[in-house]
Amino acid sequence: MMAKFKLAAIMFFLTLISLPSHAMSIYSLKDVAFEGGGTATGSFTYDAGSNSFSNILLETTAGSGFSGESYSNFQAGNENTLQVTNGSSVLQLAFVSSLTNTGGTIALGTSIEGRDALEGICSGSIPCRSFSSQRSIVAGAVTTDMAVALAEPQVWPLLIIGFVAIFFLNRQKANWKTRTA
Repeated sequence: MMAKFKLAAIMFFLTLISLPSHAMSIYSLKDVAFEGGGTATGSFTYDAGSNSFSNILLETTAGSGFSGESYSNFQAGNENTLQVTNGSSVLQLAFVSSLTNTGGTIALGTSIEGRDALEGICSGSIPCRSFSSQRSIVAGAVTTDMAVALAEPQVWPLLIIGFVAIFFLNRQKANWKTRTA
């Protein structure tokens, strides 16, 4: 009986070690500057596995006719671009190389996939297609040194089953000891 328990425990811990997981990276804006003055700061989370953005919190400062804005609403994006809005303005970032979950620094470009890197005041409704005023991003990068690994959601039932199996094997072992004593 003890051998079965040890075998079950070893199998369970080997399963834990080999659990599939994916990582998400937290990117921060670094030295982002606009033509005519002003800067952008903040961060966002990117998941390369699902090509999705979350936890967006970006801020711009005043310069060249802009008062500075806060952005937290995702509008569009992929591994090469990110477009966020606050309802009346849009901030578009263009990445020179694709975002990944491995960390590092990625420079901002001036235009990627036909999208200019800019901050613009929308001339119509959201989603914004044209701007009444805009300023271009002339320098900067996004950087990350941290990837957060998360267990895949479909793994949780296996973990629960494993814990329940160990509980019952342990209970069975205790019952066996009381019967033989």
